[in-house]
Amino acid sequence: MSHGTAVARLATRELWMTFRLLLMLIFAVGAGVVVSVLPAPLPEAMTRLALGLGLAVAVAAAVAAWSIAEGRQAGHAGWLVTRSVARSTYLFGWYVALLAGAVIGLAAGALLGWLAIPAPSAAIDAVEYASVMAAVAATLAAASAAGLLAGTLLRPRAALLLIVVACGAAAAAVIVLADVAWLPGGALALLPAAAQSVPVIDDALRAAGLGLALAAVLLVASRVAFELADL
Repeated sequence: MSHGTAVARLATRELWMTFRLLLMLIFAVGAGVVVSVLPAPLPEAMTRLALGLGLAVAVAAAVAAWSIAEGRQAGHAGWLVTRSVARSTYLFGWYVALLAGAVIGLAAGALLGWLAIPAPSAAIDAVEYASVMAAVAATLAAASAAGLLAGTLLRPRAALLLIVVACGAAAAAVIVLADVAWLPGGALALLPAAAQSVPVIDDALRAAGLGLALAAVLLVASRVAFELADL
């Protein structure tokens, strides 16, 4: 078993034992459950789903920030590093564990949201819905990477506060500005647009690409910062 796989398994176990994984799943799946059990016109239902998934993304980023910062502060990261686990491997393993749990929750919430749509073939095109969800997943990847960076640089409470403020600022920018596909979190605003029969595939692909690019930049920054961090 490689060191990366071992770290990912240990991280998943810790996330489960501390209920952080359950917390991420509750928020992500809960977004779809709310849409399923509370009937509403399609645009309103998709707005609710977008808000719920946006909250789930923020929770995943906050869990990432707290987990990495706590691992540094408690000495868990340092203990593994002194036993031949590279710092980059530790960070990668945690990122895989965090993102895997969050993506599973996102997929479940998206599926429940789709099943709640009446006559899907006539309401929202399946390809457009899937493209928007792919863009949301890319946003989730970027948010989790931002959580890693915050956790690498700051103590747990400060990292958590920074991520909450950053997610709130991104949400405010999406609400205030009109053309939001290029903004972090802008993919979520495409769900209500898709419910109104507005073509969104191009914007979703652009949002997904930007989200993945931002995630890559943040991961590189996290690795550099983690190499210099005091464990």
